[in-house]
Order: sequence, then C-alpha cells, then structure tokens
Amino acid sequence: MKLISKIYEEIKLKERIQIPVNVKLNKRYKKSIKSLMSSIETYNNTKDTESLKFSLTQSLRLIDEILEDNLKTEYETKYELKKKNYLIAKFKQYIKNKDNLDAELPDDDKEPDIKDPNNPSDAEIARISKMIN
Repeated sequence: MKLISKIYEEIKLKERIQIPVNVKLNKRYKKSIKSLMSSIETYNNTKDTESLKFSLTQSLRLIDEILEDNLKTEYETKYELKKKNYLIAKFKQYIKNKDNLDAELPDDDKEPDIKDPNNPSDAEIARISKMIN
C-alpha cells in the first residue's frame, strides 16, 4: 500500500506545473507574476482546466509586457545612439571648420585705430582748449 501511495505522490508531483525560481523572485514584473503564480497554484491543487486556461492567458500577457519593455529599451538605446552620433558629427564638423570660423572673427591684437586729426572728439577739443587758456 505504501508503494502505491508513493507512486501516486510521484505522479502528482510530476503533473504539477513548476514555477522557476528566477520567475518567482523577479522584482520587475512582480505584480503580473504573483497573479500568474496564484492561478498556477489553483490549477495544481484542483486540476481545473479553466484555471489552466486563465494561467495561459496571464502568461501571454506577461510575455507581452516583457516584449513591450524590451522594445521600449531598444528604441531608447537607438535614440541615444543617434543623439551621440549627431553630436560627434557636429563636433567633428566644428573642428574641421574651426580655422575658417576663426578667420571670420576680428582680431583683438590689432592696434587701436589712429584718430583723424582733422576730426577731433569733444573731449579732445576740451583738453586742447584747457592747454591753450
């Protein structure tokens, strides 16, 4: 009799749906996994096929959520790479054209313009008149 009960117990354990530890302990999808685990436990306890269908539906929803997250991450990565490549290209273009851009700027090292003696400013006229008087 013990042998038969032992065989029944082994069969029962083999028919149970096992949830991997990595899935159980996943923190990112904890809410979805928790509901999935409860429906799987319901199936394991009752062998009700409706709960099995529900578990399958929840599994597919979880897979969909994971795929959406992966797609979002992929798009964000591509966008960041495009921004990086754009900035690198602009910096290279700036470095390439730096000499031309610097040539367009006025030189600060030039001597100040020599004033025209025929056109003195008001301050110069006042200074000269003080010297004369």
